[in-house]
Amino acid sequence: MIAAVLQNVAAGVISIDEEGRIITCNRAALNMLHQSKEQAVGRPFQELWEDAERSKLAELLEEDPGPTGRFSRGLRLFLGSDWKTFEAKVRTMRDRDGRVSGRVMVLEDLTELISAQQMAAWNDAARRVAHEIKNPLTPIKLTAERLLRRHRQQDGDISKALEEGMETIVREVDSMRGMVDEFSRFARMRPPQPTEVDIERLVDETLKLYEGLKPGVEVGSEIDDGARSALLDGEQIRRALINLLDNALEATEAPGRVSVHVYADNGSLEIEVADTGEGIPVSAREKLFLPHFSTKRRGTGLGLSIVYRIINEHHGSIRVEDNEPRGTVFRIQLPQG
Repeated sequence: MIAAVLQNVAAGVISIDEEGRIITCNRAALNMLHQSKEQAVGRPFQELWEDAERSKLAELLEEDPGPTGRFSRGLRLFLGSDWKTFEAKVRTMRDRDGRVSGRVMVLEDLTELISAQQMAAWNDAARRVAHEIKNPLTPIKLTAERLLRRHRQQDGDISKALEEGMETIVREVDSMRGMVDEFSRFARMRPPQPTEVDIERLVDETLKLYEGLKPGVEVGSEIDDGARSALLDGEQIRRALINLLDNALEATEAPGRVSVHVYADNGSLEIEVADTGEGIPVSAREKLFLPHFSTKRRGTGLGLSIVYRIINEHHGSIRVEDNEPRGTVFRIQLPQG
């Protein structure tokens, strides 16, 4: 009965015994991972998932679940000929005596859901652009009408009104131009053009832009020996770092610290941008990379969308977590070669 139910659920369900052999793997999991039942059942998961993509699943099953015996992670895998986004939930199984008897992994394919969310987000973004462009037009129109009215009335003291009016018009036009430029840059973003990049130099040059920018907030970096070079589009990764550092510095008050840590892990380049700021509510994290969403009162809401797009087009992943004991850390994972 249970086996029949598992075969017909949409989520992928995989169970592993205490020796690491796959006991069950339902139809959904086999379809998601592009494998057959004959390939999977009865084999050690480390052996079955030794390729670069599926090994990420093996790493999850080897991860310490902590005292709760369960955890969940988001991950992105290139399977077949497509990139897929999954939520993986891992739970420890125990026998009647409380001894660990294996683990269960549940995979949910979020690819289509995320695509639909992004489409809806872009519709909202279009409405937001129209609204944001309309806002500066009102003071521009009122200022121009006021100046024209005073001119027609032959107001002898029009020079002061003209100066103030021109300041208003220039300020509002600059605001509109900045917003339109940001959307234009996003729309024109070219595909990555990877070259061998000196990571230490790229990070150091980027951080110099922020040295002393906010008194009492220290800015620093740590580059591990195995992560000093990678095949990347240097300018795009620099732009992603700048967007993350802008947010980190804005969120951090003195005394505080913003740091970048780069290291290599199992063939991937890991970049962490951490701050000791106010943190990001859990409720906001799932919307954080959508193009219309912003936790700020100002701005276009495109900064983190640009970061996400850059990382995505480098076939990497990005997630946000709490920084201990305080603040936020963005974790980027990129192919190193």
